Amino acid sequence: MNFKIKISKEVDSDWNECLSKSKYSTAFQTSNWINNYKKNPNTESIFIQIESNQNEIVGQLAIVIHKNNLRNENKIARKLGVKFNISSVLTWSYGPVIHDVKNYTKIISKIISTVNKIAKEKNIVMIRGSSPPLDQNNSNEIFIKNGFNIQPWSTQIIKLNKDVESFYSGLNKNIRYDIRKSKECKFMFEMPNNENYLKKFYKLKNEEYQRDNRKISPIANSYKERWENLYKNGIEKIFLVKEDEKIKSGISNIIFNYYLIQHGVANSSKKSLAGIFLTWETIKWAIENNYKFYDMGGFNPNPISKKEKNIKFYKSKWGGEKYQYNIYTKILHKKRHIISSILKNPKIILKKIDKS
Repeated sequence: MNFKIKISKEVDSDWNECLSKSKYSTAFQTSNWINNYKKNPNTESIFIQIESNQNEIVGQLAIVIHKNNLRNENKIARKLGVKFNISSVLTWSYGPVIHDVKNYTKIISKIISTVNKIAKEKNIVMIRGSSPPLDQNNSNEIFIKNGFNIQPWSTQIIKLNKDVESFYSGLNKNIRYDIRKSKECKFMFEMPNNENYLKKFYKLKNEEYQRDNRKISPIANSYKERWENLYKNGIEKIFLVKEDEKIKSGISNIIFNYYLIQHGVANSSKKSLAGIFLTWETIKWAIENNYKFYDMGGFNPNPISKKEKNIKFYKSKWGGEKYQYNIYTKILHKKRHIISSILKNPKIILKKIDKS
């Protein structure tokens, strides 16, 4: 069978409708998620579609090109990034989505060759994407043949096929104890339908970044676009825990096709049981609203730091099943990529100097 390749910058409602036919498609591949980048002059959104002879969509991949990936660096680094194109990145998350399993290899090969072609035409420095965790078809060989490096990654996915009481009974006794203790606190669970709370959540997230000496995420400045493109269309929801009217913890969840993904967590400086309470209330809400999967978000299956170990442990203690997925990377211009890495983290140079 021959397949046709269609490349678009705009898609209609058929894109999301077709995505919803696959149980492993997520919000990351929806037009809403991709179009959220539209107003940013630094990005370009592209939709790749593979069609059969009967014009049926058999494969989909939505990608975003970041023309300058030095967004959080100082002004000089950003200017250098733009002038010399040293940090352009083509990215995607949880894709491709393949609808014709019989022709899986042929379709995904078409998509990857199209990605390579676009990256070459756009003079991209690096390609980076991730596979859908629920798609367990082995496509590693195809990516390796196309020059990609593969890093195994994991996520904990809870199948929400039990009622709340049965799910709670199946949890580890330690987590059940923590849930009971959290209910004794004066916490209030909220799902605000207010743009201002979206802003507050990302402000709380950046405060957490600052405490951890991490670079502030530019996402806090784009909450208005997220409100219009994602929240209003049911693609994103913010769940909050308050105590005495103060936000103690929050989770950003992205939603599509009865598949809920934990996309961001924010906590106040004071450690408490607010996070436990919030996670439990989120899972309970998802069960009561007939969601099929709750994806706890990615983690390193082979943690190399205390923080990574803690993340892995926290996600695993909520039950569910560990799913491996892959992070694919391909560097097309090594010298420019090295310069970009140095500008992002000058400490790399200092370490090399010290060693020498």
